[in-house]
Amino acid sequence: ATPRDVLENNELRDYAKRSAPETRDFWIGVADIVKEGQYVDVNSLPVSYFNWDRSKKQPTGTKRESCVALSVAAQGKWYDEVCRSLKKYICEYIIP
Repeated sequence: ATPRDVLENNELRDYAKRSAPETRDFWIGVADIVKEGQYVDVNSLPVSYFNWDRSKKQPTGTKRESCVALSVAAQGKWYDEVCRSLKKYICEYIIP
């Protein structure tokens, strides 16, 4: 799931807390794999909302860390991470 504003980001954070209270962070379907610093969602659409954890100088700006995770422990702030890191993820789907 890719949060598109602060309300969606907070909903994802709260959902994660309820669903998997032992998990500290989740993949959120945002990455800059194709072009460093140009973040897109899983549909390759540009991302316009960001919630970087500025206390930890995020994003780091390195090519090694291209995928984005939401930290429940950091109140829903984002950080970039190596894409092969093992994390849970939150799926988004439309209910017809």
